[in-house]
Amino acid sequence: MPKLNQVRCVLAVNDHRKSADFYREKLGFKLDLEVEGWFFLSRDNFKVMLDHCPDEVAATNRPWGTREFSIETPDGHRIMFGQEINVP
Repeated sequence: MPKLNQVRCVLAVNDHRKSADFYREKLGFKLDLEVEGWFFLSRDNFKVMLDHCPDEVAATNRPWGTREFSIETPDGHRIMFGQEINVP
């Protein structure tokens, strides 16, 4: 099996700005990047992305430098996989 190099949780939230403030102010996360409505936050080695996530299956190049695809588990959870790419 391929090695998992990094884990980033993607959370669908109702108000991504309010959620980002909660993660920063209450949980001590730092804002790494804000792009196209997404918030990328981290604390130590834990990374999280906040926003509404569309139901995509096909691999897609993202503006933050990854190519991503998602799968849905039998319980309805979405797991996204990605790899770093060069963004022009």
